[in-house]
Amino acid sequence: MIGVAFNFTFNNGPHLAAKWFKNNEASTVLGITSCSTALGSSVAYFLPTIFENFKNEADVEIGLKYLSIVVAFTSTFVFILIVAFVEKRPQKAANFADCCRSEIMEKSEINLSQLLKNRNYILVGIVLLISNVVSITLNILLNQIFFETFADATTVTTISGIVYNISSVIGCLMFPMILDKTKRYRLMIYGTYLSAFLSSLLFMIVLWLKLPIFIYGTISFFSLLISGQQMVLMDLIVELTYPYPEGTSVGLAY
Repeated sequence: MIGVAFNFTFNNGPHLAAKWFKNNEASTVLGITSCSTALGSSVAYFLPTIFENFKNEADVEIGLKYLSIVVAFTSTFVFILIVAFVEKRPQKAANFADCCRSEIMEKSEINLSQLLKNRNYILVGIVLLISNVVSITLNILLNQIFFETFADATTVTTISGIVYNISSVIGCLMFPMILDKTKRYRLMIYGTYLSAFLSSLLFMIVLWLKLPIFIYGTISFFSLLISGQQMVLMDLIVELTYPYPEGTSVGLAY
């Protein structure tokens, strides 16, 4: 259920950007909405430092119970605010592309099967899939990697996780802003891929050498690049599939 809910909320970002903002603001809006995931992950990495002070399983169980209540209450409160205050659509089209969308859709009769035949869309979707797999896998495996390498694994894992996700937030904000100004998709994708690959190699080297400070630096740089690249790819998907609805095209690829 959480996974289904996440996809419904996450895929609203491209839709909101296209409906409510100008063309040269859409990438930045997409980055801002996407960085919330990294912010949530950053908070999650503080939890091990809290639960490690509990003396027994009963204390952990009580802590998890209260944490679940807080999360449920917060989510419900935010949902109520959205229902109460968020409008369905702006009073007038925020940009020329959205203004012409319905007319183009009627003339071209674009449907899902045509979208799936779009070679550029499929290729960019595959690249985005690879980027997501690498990013999520590393985020999940940090705990296991460090517990097998360091005696003080909890501290290293917590710091690395926080640094990783804070850098992801910065990447989600920085790269879309640059993209809105330049629209240099190819240069930014190639540059981030090469730089992320090099930073991942450096990460493996410093991990082998057991150098925590350099681990934080390399993992931060990698996260900055890979998250920024994902924003560029998502914006490129929106451009490639126009006038097809952004929420659907990005959702299928993501």
